[in-house]
Amino acid sequence: MTKKVLKNAAITVGVVVLTFLFSYLLQTVFEISGEHITTIFVFSVFIVSFITDGYIYGIISTFAGVVLVNYAFAYPYFALDFMILANIVSAIVMITISLLTSTMTIKLKKWQALKNEGDKERMRANLLRAVSHDLRTPLILPLFWGLQVHWEIDPTLLYFGLLSGATLGGNCTPIGASANITGIGILRK
Repeated sequence: MTKKVLKNAAITVGVVVLTFLFSYLLQTVFEISGEHITTIFVFSVFIVSFITDGYIYGIISTFAGVVLVNYAFAYPYFALDFMILANIVSAIVMITISLLTSTMTIKLKKWQALKNEGDKERMRANLLRAVSHDLRTPLILPLFWGLQVHWEIDPTLLYFGLLSGATLGGNCTPIGASANITGIGILRK
């Protein structure tokens, strides 16, 4: 078993046990009826689904909650009895609500992960575009200076080629791009 599975299983068991203990305390001390306890177990399924990864943990906590509610919080107390119509209806409603809640929570988490991945890719693409365009022209200027001195070439021709390449490779306009503005300033000198 991997650490992730063990962690998710421990969270599931922990939340279900804490929910049972809290519900038992509410029933014995504050005399809250079993119908309200069901809501607390549905909330525990939401917590398990939100914290853990995958559907299985929400489903396990759903069925554990149904069994625990029927066993400890529905008449006859501390006995499983799914023959009473009220217990059957309560179990079906709790399973339905819990499974829907678990499914929606898992889908929301997957959607959020996809959104985060898309945001990360968009930021990476913008960074690469900015670095490649804004740094290419200033970094190649010393190379052009060296070519001009070594081969005795007219620098205007080299700088014009660099400006044209930066403009066409960037945004097709000399306005607004720092590399293009730098190139135009060099051409004027």
